[in-house]
Amino acid sequence: MGKFLKYGAFLVLVLILALLVIPLLISLDDYKEDIEAKIKSETGRDLIIKDTITFSILPAPKIVLSDIELSGLPDEQKLPILKVGKAKATLAILPLFTGTFVISEIMLENPKIHIEKQNNSKGLQTLKTDNNGKNSATNNPTPLQIPKLPFSIKRLVIENGQIIYVQNNEKIAFENINLIIKNLLGQGPMEFTINSKIFEENILLNGSINANQPLMPIMAEGKIKGEKATLAGEFSLDDLSFAGNIKYQGNAKHLSDLFPMIPIGLQREFDLTTRITADKENILLSDLNFSMGKILAKGEGGYKFKGGVPTLNLNIVPGNIIAKVTNDQALKGYKINIKTQGLKPLLEELQINSSDVPLLLSNNISLGASVTYSKNTVDVQNISLLLGEANLNGNVTINWQPKLNLSYNLETNKGSTLMKLLGINSPIGISGVKIKGQSSEEAKIWQTDTLLTLSGIDTHIVGKVDTASSYKPYLTITANGQNLGNSLKQLLNQKEASAALGAFSLSHTISGQMPVLEIILNKSDVTINKNKTSLNGKANIDLTNKPKIIFDLVTSEINLNDSSNQGNTSNKGNVSPATQKSGSPWSKEKIDLSFLNAFDGTFTISVPKLTKAPLNIDSMKSKLQLASGKLNLEFLSGRIYGGSIEAHGHVIAKTGEILLNTELKEAKLKDVVPNYKEIKITEGNFNFSSKLQSLGTSEHQYINNLSGNINLVGTEGKINGVNLQKVLDALDKMNDLSSIINLLDTSFAGGQTAFNNLEANVIIKQGIGTLTHFKLDATAVTVGAEGKVDLPKYYLDVNSTVKVDRQKLPPFNVHLYGPLDNIQRKVDAKALKQYLVENVLTKVIDKIQGGKGGAGDILKNIIGGSSQQAAPSPTDNPDNNNGTENLIKKGLGNLFK
Repeated sequence: MGKFLKYGAFLVLVLILALLVIPLLISLDDYKEDIEAKIKSETGRDLIIKDTITFSILPAPKIVLSDIELSGLPDEQKLPILKVGKAKATLAILPLFTGTFVISEIMLENPKIHIEKQNNSKGLQTLKTDNNGKNSATNNPTPLQIPKLPFSIKRLVIENGQIIYVQNNEKIAFENINLIIKNLLGQGPMEFTINSKIFEENILLNGSINANQPLMPIMAEGKIKGEKATLAGEFSLDDLSFAGNIKYQGNAKHLSDLFPMIPIGLQREFDLTTRITADKENILLSDLNFSMGKILAKGEGGYKFKGGVPTLNLNIVPGNIIAKVTNDQALKGYKINIKTQGLKPLLEELQINSSDVPLLLSNNISLGASVTYSKNTVDVQNISLLLGEANLNGNVTINWQPKLNLSYNLETNKGSTLMKLLGINSPIGISGVKIKGQSSEEAKIWQTDTLLTLSGIDTHIVGKVDTASSYKPYLTITANGQNLGNSLKQLLNQKEASAALGAFSLSHTISGQMPVLEIILNKSDVTINKNKTSLNGKANIDLTNKPKIIFDLVTSEINLNDSSNQGNTSNKGNVSPATQKSGSPWSKEKIDLSFLNAFDGTFTISVPKLTKAPLNIDSMKSKLQLASGKLNLEFLSGRIYGGSIEAHGHVIAKTGEILLNTELKEAKLKDVVPNYKEIKITEGNFNFSSKLQSLGTSEHQYINNLSGNINLVGTEGKINGVNLQKVLDALDKMNDLSSIINLLDTSFAGGQTAFNNLEANVIIKQGIGTLTHFKLDATAVTVGAEGKVDLPKYYLDVNSTVKVDRQKLPPFNVHLYGPLDNIQRKVDAKALKQYLVENVLTKVIDKIQGGKGGAGDILKNIIGGSSQQAAPSPTDNPDNNNGTENLIKKGLGNLFK
């Protein structure tokens, strides 16, 4: 017995050594060519085994192949379709004793599958066997058949695998694939577990497939980001179809990755269920249900592989949203239609702050468009977007190969309304807007060539914006129009257009690097009263924090005179008072100064000559400083009529306060076209100063709150609207009393008076100007005045006293009153009349008593009567002297009534 055990143990040891040594003595490399040829004949692909083939018997039979590659077909791709770092196959020993061949495990380490679809590829190629029993590649797929093999595989293991799918230079990678399949090609259901990574997210998938039935039951459960999806159904091998159900349970916080409008902080569970039916041509979804809190969506949809056309019919509450995607046979694409009574309830349920666009969300929205997709292009045509009263129509085309390119042709009927609905308060009024052109992006550099049309202005934008590291624009913007006055009327919502502003062309470039930009204005001009004015300037804009602008503008000569009205100035005085319009013109419309808070800046403007009759300003320069909502006019200077003018002041947005100080020194007015009906200084040497301030929110309030003072000193000048020389000439002659009295009225209704000195001082409080001092010295005439100018009521009330240095004549008064655009005059000359009666009467009586001239001739000269008029004879009254005196007094008394 001992010897048996001894020899038995020795035989076992020899057998074990043989099993260990025999694999070392036998090389399988001789079979490489046979294996490669067999794979070639079966698949049409080349198999390359770069390393040696090894096998071992203990502890279980195992074959190991290293560094394996399986090539793609010649017309498919150049890279290998499969690369495996190491492949191991282990046989089960016990089943061999029963005559059954079972592979207990196949393990693939670091396998890499590379699938690439070329642009000219018509589809994935499959294999079929021809009549000679050989396999060949074809584009006509045959029904899938799982081969019946004389062995089974208990377990397939893949470690650290990778699948890369490339189409049109776009790559999708499945990485870190770890797969375990139990009962592969065996009897009963096949179980699988996949642990992989896609789009930087870990995915765990478990399930089972029973491939031994015509309708293969499939059950799978997947988990990603803690969310779970389940799939249960049946797969048919006959027609490659699937029918089943999908259920997905997730959290809204993960939807923000796909839908940026959903708040990242929203934590709410949702459920998605649907019935799915798929075959080689379509995927159909029915009984589609989505629920998340109060948000419910029901509908159906589908996708057709041929043409890539989706369909969808979805109803969403709250908001009564109806979304439809249907097939468009005419365009070989699909139509999109979305309607809603308002998005506000939906966004509130999603906890999205809708305060920025309240008008948009509370209005009806309707969107319709036709979409086609081909290769790398999406074409959106017949866009019809209706938001409240605003609409947007047009076409957009997007092409992303070889670079992203956008083409657009859009227009809206109400630009400002559309912007307001989107939460943008436009500082200007925009009605119809058209935008047409194209923009492209390559290597994060955007190129654009766009034409923007609004309010009669065509704006052409050409250039590029580099977005690689930061925004670096270089754009040339040219704006043209035929009537700047009409354009500004529309943009600024003015009631009337300026007739002076005509055709214009503005060209400027924008360059720099965000947030600092430089704008250069050149080759620009604007037509003012048929005179072309050129504009040149430079602006620097810093958007680091609060926008800051530094702007320097230089113009050519500006002529504000309307050539069509030149020479007609004097005719203005011929307008009768009955046709003139009176009343307060001050508007109560709100003046919004809030735009002064939007940015800070420094602005300088230089104008070589500014002409506006009767003013001519040379070398005008100004500088304004804006900071924290306060606009300071640091200085305004220039030369006017040989003198100098300076001004400074400020405007404060918060309070509406306005302050303006002005000073004019040694100005010499001359050659001013006179308007003889209007009281106005036309010539002379003058010094002028004013200090005015006010506050309010409308023109009406500014006038009511106006306060300050005005001072004027002039010498050797002329004043229109009054002619005192006629009065002096008549008083010197004193031959025709009626003409003297008439001249007192007419001399303050027009004409011109030369003066030696003029002084005036006005103090303004609450919009009412009080004339505290007025003195005009003319030849033998002195005029003084006092009174008020009520600007809020647009009314004048001034009393003036005229003193004439002739034969101790008493002064007479002139009352100026009425609306500022229809001033009335009333002459009060009672004292002068009495003086004339008393003094002229004495001379007349002396002449009569002295026998110098007949009484009729003397009276004719006094009252200006006709030489044919009968005069009473001195002989008619016995008391000749007293009768003549009484008669003259009676006639003069009637004259001066």
